[in-house]
Amino acid sequence: MFLLFLALCEGCLAGLRPFTTAAILSWAIHFSALELSGTSLAVCGTWWLPITLSVLAIAELIRDKLSTTRCRRSRAQFALRLCVGLFCGAALSMPHSVPWWPMVIGAVGATIGTFAGSTLRRALSRALDGDMPIAFLEDAVAIFGGLSILSQICYK
Repeated sequence: MFLLFLALCEGCLAGLRPFTTAAILSWAIHFSALELSGTSLAVCGTWWLPITLSVLAIAELIRDKLSTTRCRRSRAQFALRLCVGLFCGAALSMPHSVPWWPMVIGAVGATIGTFAGSTLRRALSRALDGDMPIAFLEDAVAIFGGLSILSQICYK
C-alpha cells in the first residue's frame, strides 16, 4: 500500500515537472539506489540516459519561466506527463515484483499533478501578482519531493 502511495506522489511530481522527475529517477537507477538490473527498465541505468534527462530537466526548469511556454494541459504536454507517470510507477514497482498497479497509480498521479498544479499555480500567481516565485516553488517541490520519495523507497 505504501508503494502505491509513493507511486501516486511520484506521478504528481511528474505532473509538475516531468523531465526533472525522470532525471532524478534515472540517476537513482544509474547509481543502483533503485535496483532494476535484469528488468526491462535496466536500460535506464546506462550512463547516457541520466545525463540526457538532466539536460532536458535543466531546459525544462528554464523554459518554464518564459512567457511563451505552452500550457501543461495541452495534448503533447499532458501525454508526456502521463508517460513519465507510467515510467515512475513502473520503476518504483519493479524491484518489489509488484504487478502493474503502480504504473496506473503513477499515471493517475500525473493527471492530478498536471491539473492541480496548473490550477494552483494560476491561483497563487494571481494572488501574489507574479508568477516567478510560484514557478521557483514548483521547481523546489519537484526536486526535493522526488529526492524524498526515492529516499523512502531506496533505503527501506
